[in-house]
Amino acid sequence: EPAQNFCSPGLESLVQRMGIASADEIAALEDNDSGQMLLESISNSRGDNIRDLTNSVAKELGLEVVSLRDNSAVEIAQSQGLLEHMDPLDATKLRYLPLRKTSNEVIVGMVDPLDMPTIGKLSFAFGCTVRVAMVFEHELLEQLRKLRGMQAVENAVAGQHVHTGITIGQDTELSDMNSAGEGANGDMPQNTAVIRLVNEMITNAYLA
Repeated sequence: EPAQNFCSPGLESLVQRMGIASADEIAALEDNDSGQMLLESISNSRGDNIRDLTNSVAKELGLEVVSLRDNSAVEIAQSQGLLEHMDPLDATKLRYLPLRKTSNEVIVGMVDPLDMPTIGKLSFAFGCTVRVAMVFEHELLEQLRKLRGMQAVENAVAGQHVHTGITIGQDTELSDMNSAGEGANGDMPQNTAVIRLVNEMITNAYLA
């Protein structure tokens, strides 16, 4: 899934200032339209190590880098309920993944740590401060593919496509859980127990 934006103005300026790539190089990479964002495009084009590039940018901004190579970060997010209201397709387009929460903030992994519109909308959606951590694009996409697969199975079991996530690509939409989880009279639908069982099986398979 292509990214919605190649890079934010802030990241483009930072990459130039750090001497990682010139304005002409960045423009050429964007015109190439690989579907990847700036840092991963630089890495693939020139053979630069993506971890070195990401770590350099993170160090310049004073941010942590979180690896999504295994499932541990996603397990934490799931255990804290951060993924229940996230639309994996939207997260794929904007390249973000909620990672963990504290008493007053949510840590969100992002490929572009200076994407201020997305950060602002996530902060509104979660109702608290968002602290950004950098993640590697290819690892993020792999985790989001798994989550999209889980969502597709859940929708199939429910017999319909039910949007229950935060969509922030255009407008912030907080989910109406009642529309997905209750009947017309406020009663839980008869197949809720089956859906929950299947969801639990899917999650256990994902975490295995």
